[in-house]
Amino acid sequence: MFFRRKLLDEVGAWDERYFGYWVDTDWCRGLAVRGKTVYCLPDAHITHHEGNRRGNRKTASRIWMFHYGAYQYYTKWHTAGYCDPRSLLAFAALSTRSLLKTAMNNLTVPTAARAQSESKPRQQGEVRQAEYRGTRP
Repeated sequence: MFFRRKLLDEVGAWDERYFGYWVDTDWCRGLAVRGKTVYCLPDAHITHHEGNRRGNRKTASRIWMFHYGAYQYYTKWHTAGYCDPRSLLAFAALSTRSLLKTAMNNLTVPTAARAQSESKPRQQGEVRQAEYRGTRP
């Protein structure tokens, strides 16, 4: 995200209620509310050096932070506050989704680990799950 310093002075710093997710979306929404234009460059490529790539297992705290940020964003921009029934319903729905995502995340093998195990040399007599078609060799 690139912007001029005067926008930071005009719109204000990022909301500290967010823990890493949704803060940019919230800030851009604040720009739009003030009549500013937000541009997206879909052909731009950014290298993000972080271990949380697609296919890697996410930690429970990262999953929760994402859903908590979604809840904060929804409550801030689409409800009358935390006691609004829509906010309470959003909290319940996003908390449930977060728990389900965490459970599913812990039950699946990360793509990186799966690719690594498939590239290992085969032990004698080893049958991989993907090759088992009902009869063993």
